[in-house]
Amino acid sequence: MERIFDICHGCRRCVSLCQSFPTLFDLVDASETMEVDGVDRKDYMKVVDQCYLCDLCYLTKCPYVPPHEWNLDFPHVMLRAKAIAFKKGTETQFRDVQLASTDRNGKLAGIPVVEPYQATAYRQKLRATDIFLFPSLRDNCPISLLEAMGHGCVPVVADHAGPGEIVTPECGIKIPLTRPAEFVDRLAEELAGLFQDADRRRRLGEAARLRVIENFSQEHWLQRVEAAYQKVTAGTRPS
Repeated sequence: MERIFDICHGCRRCVSLCQSFPTLFDLVDASETMEVDGVDRKDYMKVVDQCYLCDLCYLTKCPYVPPHEWNLDFPHVMLRAKAIAFKKGTETQFRDVQLASTDRNGKLAGIPVVEPYQATAYRQKLRATDIFLFPSLRDNCPISLLEAMGHGCVPVVADHAGPGEIVTPECGIKIPLTRPAEFVDRLAEELAGLFQDADRRRRLGEAARLRVIENFSQEHWLQRVEAAYQKVTAGTRPS
């Protein structure tokens, strides 16, 4: 993990994704050397615990995934760390067991990922995916979320800002913002329920697709932009 963390520390492009990256960077910045070698290895699991295995870092941000010579695959390293901790008998939280069960019924978006990002491959993956996990608190209008919903994936998001407005109870699951531990436990419970209920996944996925078509298609965006420009040129304030 030290090699991976050292590369991430030098890049920091993924700081706006899940809490794993801010946790890592805070540990580095608080160390005596302000480098990864100054971080106590016992604290590595603090980073691992914050990874939801959504693969967004691999798919959308990281410039060092294969075929780059550094061969960086952050989510799979986190998955291996969780598996090793479980095998060693380390106390494992319920949510880690659920999130790491990637071979069960119901595929979670981006797991497994073995190829670098390509638009066609990404669309194919979304079509084969049932659930799209997006717990970010920083991205107010995530295009990736709309793309996934448009392909019939069930969105699971934090009930906050843009994602909390895009997703409704009829088309997905919104996790209330509470204390971090409570948030993650609720997230794991909801995912476990979805994994076990294929009919519910199908209903929510279809509703998610229709919501994007009816409210967030390119035509709807263009109409809103045009209406805003018309109000500006008419001397009225856009609503």
